[in-house]
Amino acid sequence: MDLKKAYHVLDIPENATEEEIEQQYMVWIRQHKAQLNNPNQTPIPMDDINEAYRLIKEDLLDKKYGTKTPKSPFREKLDHFFHYYKFHVVISVVCIVIVYSLASTFISAQQEKAYLESLPPAEVDILFVGDYMLEDPSLIEGDILDMIPEWERVTADIIYTPSQTSDSFDIAQQQKSMVLIATQKADVYLFDEESFVRFSRSGSLLPLPEEKFEGVEERFIKTETEENPTELTYGLDVSDHPMFSHLERKPNQLIATVIMDSPNEENALLLLQQFVDTVK
Repeated sequence: MDLKKAYHVLDIPENATEEEIEQQYMVWIRQHKAQLNNPNQTPIPMDDINEAYRLIKEDLLDKKYGTKTPKSPFREKLDHFFHYYKFHVVISVVCIVIVYSLASTFISAQQEKAYLESLPPAEVDILFVGDYMLEDPSLIEGDILDMIPEWERVTADIIYTPSQTSDSFDIAQQQKSMVLIATQKADVYLFDEESFVRFSRSGSLLPLPEEKFEGVEERFIKTETEENPTELTYGLDVSDHPMFSHLERKPNQLIATVIMDSPNEENALLLLQQFVDTVK
């Protein structure tokens, strides 16, 4: 599958933004889930959709970090045209194109770097993980900044992780989510119950200091890890917090945790305190 066909399969224009790509992919996932519950519906070609999504995301990363310079249709026509002309003309044009591409990549990278450096550092990075959707993470970011006004910036993102593995798509999505969790570092993780059980045993979560959460012991989520058989509190049940009304297909249980060795551990624990204080 080439990149042009990938955009066609995902049913988005080639100039779609990264947010539009993610939204359309979530639409396909929801349609696929609905089709599983109604076998009479036309099957959704999730294998092709996953492949198309992967190709498009790889292309965006290549463009973002300058690891590869993809050929546009204009470049392909130039290559074909100059094939019939003298060698030195071809070399000259190729050199110009390469210099222009490198300069464009460098300028784009510098602009993005300057923009990121202009932002205040995030007080805390939040990652939602589970079998649910969050169309607009900025809503959560805004709610947290309203809850803790002295903070200037937080980031929120979501990794969709199916709780059931009924087909190859779900298996692939679970594997993909584990890779993303390992590479996309955050301070606070909000898991549904199934994802918490899978992830907590790895020993990657911080045992929460229970003295900071006196009076909400009924919210403690205790478990043991592969290396420590003693049950400790690794999470807090924040399912009833009104902030999470933004979630689609909200899970029965939403568990707030802090990652081990978080650079923003103090802020992460403060956020968990705010979660439970709001719904005491």
